[in-house]
Amino acid sequence: MAIEPWRQATKTYRGGRMVIDELTENPPTEGVAHAVRTTARHDWAAMAIAAGLASGLDEPAIRVGHRLEIEARRSNQLAEHTAAREPRPRNVLSKIKTISR
Repeated sequence: MAIEPWRQATKTYRGGRMVIDELTENPPTEGVAHAVRTTARHDWAAMAIAAGLASGLDEPAIRVGHRLEIEARRSNQLAEHTAAREPRPRNVLSKIKTISR
């Protein structure tokens, strides 16, 4: 589906995603707010089309794509939360340091 590619893109382009999210939440001008909303709507529709859940850049596709993005964001949050809780693998050097203490 389109969720995994979206998640991978947010990892690869983390800084870009942060800028877009910041502009979405705190647009400096009405023009920027309009541009961000328009771009998001096109992205959502394209995401729905890529997932095979829509066939055009219309309102139903926008709604489906928006739900897909929300699901992708939830998946990212769960993955980050799980990764933060998992013990980090220890390498040989850290094991030696622990033993020699």
